[in-house]
Amino acid sequence: MQDIEADPKKDPVVNPKGRKKLFGLIVLMLIISAVGVSVWFYFDRVKGENKEVESEESKLRKAPKLYFPLDPMVINLSDLGGDRFAQVGITFQIREEKSAEAIKKMLPTIRSAILTTLSQKASEELLSRQGKEKLALDILVEVGRVFGVKPDSPQTEQVKPDHPETTPSKNQATNPVLEVLFSSLIVQ
Repeated sequence: MQDIEADPKKDPVVNPKGRKKLFGLIVLMLIISAVGVSVWFYFDRVKGENKEVESEESKLRKAPKLYFPLDPMVINLSDLGGDRFAQVGITFQIREEKSAEAIKKMLPTIRSAILTTLSQKASEELLSRQGKEKLALDILVEVGRVFGVKPDSPQTEQVKPDHPETTPSKNQATNPVLEVLFSSLIVQ
């Protein structure tokens, strides 16, 4: 039998250049792994923050819709001659059960604000779709004012499935009414 000795030039395990390449490859793989893990943690954290915001918005959408109907109102319109009037039935879509209690407490002020808003409208405005949508938004703004919501705040916008409501800051008042719905609207 022959005596086999390791030749450093032929054996890559013993070759110092091979060890440097292997060590460099291992270091490169560790760096790539560290960067990958860091990116994963970053996006997981951002995703988690978005879930918190989405969860409140989705809770609002998934929660059973709550409604607060108002008694119908009859009002003279601002048409020339003063012979036109409207009978309006309004229902509020509200945030939560306790919103109904807040609305009940402020109902005289809310009805007064709605009647004032309605009395400034002409019959032509109320007969068009755009006029009705504007009236609903105007009423929403007026109700928000009663509860201390600023008119230019995102809390005065209507909530629609494609337009989620933004979350108010802690010191900002929140409108208990999400949307104004008309149960009847008769103009004569």
